[in-house]
Amino acid sequence: MRYPKRKILCVDTRSASIKEGFLVYEAARRKAEGMGLEALADWAAGQIARVRCRFLVDDLNTLKRGGRISPATALMGTTLQIKPLLTINGNGRLELVGKIRGRRRAIDSLLDYYARNSGQEGPVLIGHGDCRPDADGLAQQVKARFPGARVLIAPVGPVIGAHTGPGMLSIAFWGAEQEPDGKWAHPWHADAIE
Repeated sequence: MRYPKRKILCVDTRSASIKEGFLVYEAARRKAEGMGLEALADWAAGQIARVRCRFLVDDLNTLKRGGRISPATALMGTTLQIKPLLTINGNGRLELVGKIRGRRRAIDSLLDYYARNSGQEGPVLIGHGDCRPDADGLAQQVKARFPGARVLIAPVGPVIGAHTGPGMLSIAFWGAEQEPDGKWAHPWHADAIE
């Protein structure tokens, strides 16, 4: 073992990509402020249900290639310019939360989601799949509507990008309150890897 004195605690965030990255970013800030390992693991596990995230998929053919929708659904949705809005629910499962016609409306719905559900504290993380201009535009809209907001922008990685395709846009932030299903019995593994 290369680092025999290292201690690792695993926290199941029940999320991925931008939503998970948001929680990791906030945990890293607290570690830099001096929070200890066990306290940090407890804090992170207790905050999972407060993280809100929603994302839109622009290219339905990516969902078709991944087996998530049928070819007929992809064709019809593309023809009608349907943009699915998705989230990762409290059980860690992908969930369709809406379908909006047109990219501009779908992006506006991300801003509205933030406005309705945000606790107005902490950063706002905007993720994108090779559509930085749209991410910048959403960031400007957030700042215009909420001048005190601290907005961060990050590209999604290649694994998630392969599933969501180019044009994916997401927003993650602290919710005003925890979701009802947000507590789990064992959010971090008590048997630390040492």
